Amino acid sequence: MHKALFLFALLVWGCTDSIETTDISVPAAARADVFGMAPEGESPPDIGAMTDQQRRDFGDAMIRMRVDFERAMATPGGWEDADSRLRPLLDDYPEIPAYQVQQTAGAIMLNTYLLTGEMDDAKADALGFYTDLLIESSSPNAPLLERALTALRGHWSDAEITEAATATIAAGERYVATKADCADCSATEALRRVQSMATADTCAVQVSASIARLQEML
Repeated sequence: MHKALFLFALLVWGCTDSIETTDISVPAAARADVFGMAPEGESPPDIGAMTDQQRRDFGDAMIRMRVDFERAMATPGGWEDADSRLRPLLDDYPEIPAYQVQQTAGAIMLNTYLLTGEMDDAKADALGFYTDLLIESSSPNAPLLERALTALRGHWSDAEITEAATATIAAGERYVATKADCADCSATEALRRVQSMATADTCAVQVSASIARLQEML
């Protein structure tokens, strides 16, 4: 029953904190701001269509991934050590869609280490790697990617910033449209609906605000 509750929390992959670990000190930032969605044309895992064994394997992999990622962040060695621990894990969870692993890893690494402190070339290279993970997996996390692209100015070319911002806007608009129950309306109308809803999804509102700022980067 305890594991089932963990699985339920992980399957609701939205604007929520991650699971707790019990025997290590995990930075609070490693648990924040992890939300995402499947890339266009790809469906999220269909839990109902899985066998009992597939569900158990998927749930175990989700729990193992989050614990592994948070352990990787719990290091006194700073971002370099966390990076060296996290990268080898990216291919360790075949039961989980690659986009979900990539979006989770990118968000955790950026939040915990790469968007804090001074930025030198080595750190910018790492930031670029995890930013690319988020963009290539169609992460809708526009607030996080807005911060990343701002930090990468001077390290990425204007063309690279524009391309990344364009991709982030497209993913963010898809996310907002799902929250606005507005699949067939324009991106502008979806943004308007989300911003005007009295019970608007917090993440969708944040994404819509970041989209407007990202458009200024184009």
